[in-house]
Amino acid sequence: MFSEWLDFQTGYEAYWSANSSLFANNLFPDSTVLVQYTSGLGSPWIHKVGQVFDMKALPLQVQYSTPFSRTESFQIDSIQIGVLYNRVNLSPTQFDTLIVEVVLPSSVNLSSLLQFSAASAVATNLTGGQSPVRFSELKWTYNTNSTPGVTAIYKVPIGDAFFADSTSNGLHFASIAANLPVPVPADSNLHGVFSVNYSFKPGYSWNLNSDTLGVSINSLRFLSWELNGQNTYPNYLGDLQTAYILPIDVRYNQAGSWNGRFIPSYAYMGSTSSFAYENHLAFVKISQTNSIGIDDLDQTSVNFYPNPASQILNITVPKGSSTVVLRSALGQVVKKDIIDGIENLVLDISNLEPGIYFIEIDGVESKSKVIKL
Repeated sequence: MFSEWLDFQTGYEAYWSANSSLFANNLFPDSTVLVQYTSGLGSPWIHKVGQVFDMKALPLQVQYSTPFSRTESFQIDSIQIGVLYNRVNLSPTQFDTLIVEVVLPSSVNLSSLLQFSAASAVATNLTGGQSPVRFSELKWTYNTNSTPGVTAIYKVPIGDAFFADSTSNGLHFASIAANLPVPVPADSNLHGVFSVNYSFKPGYSWNLNSDTLGVSINSLRFLSWELNGQNTYPNYLGDLQTAYILPIDVRYNQAGSWNGRFIPSYAYMGSTSSFAYENHLAFVKISQTNSIGIDDLDQTSVNFYPNPASQILNITVPKGSSTVVLRSALGQVVKKDIIDGIENLVLDISNLEPGIYFIEIDGVESKSKVIKL
């Protein structure tokens, strides 16, 4: 039984011994109110945010205490989102709303891939210029103010009690019991990929271009991690896990080539590294029965050592096996051997990148992780 609370930042810090910085920015459904910036009053520019979770992402996998199968469906049991809620107008009868959406992969929302070429500033800084940077896209329909393919919508009333129930540092956490089964899509890139989107709906009217968020009217700020600390680039592993934002110009179909899609936070980095929205503060609890995998391991009696490994991997397989395949966390075949009978294989893994790999015997994926140092 797989059952884990997961978030990207915890695993990221654990794997790379990194220190993350937390930043906040405003959410608002329209741009007709004002925000107090350091440079003066201006319009809020982010309409909605999205956090894509990719169960193949290494910073998620290092949090697993039991095996997760990418070929089986799973369940999103719970969602928790961290925000900053500034409630300046206290009233027991007035409620604002946090709207949370769960989006599953399909041909209309997460199946299309956006690439930054290896020559781009983003790709060069995130991957050393060795390969394109690839992101899944969240689609957007401006005339209906909606994301295609939304599977579930949760509307969380937030009022005086929510405002008073904060952590010692002022953060507020909205918890949702999702109980949402997630089917496995046909596209192998999207096995274990889903998105959690959220936005803010005020429970009041406001005066155009005169009321100020957090001063005269209530406001909600979303929280995001700058993963390696401020003014640094994250270590990007080629998975689809990343943060998205829906700017006001996209909301109103004025964003040129970006119209109709959320914008990956990495797109704002350019040649500098100061942009802070690399992953939003969101947690998910995932469960899976693992009806395939553990029993198959017992039947095939796969043994391998050392683990972690740096140069070679010794694998003992049962009699009658024909093939051994080593796959990357993205499902790519990195090693393959044809065998006959009981064999003690020695695989040279010295040329593999550090990360997590999986052993596959005759097409049955092992649920034990091989960690390459």
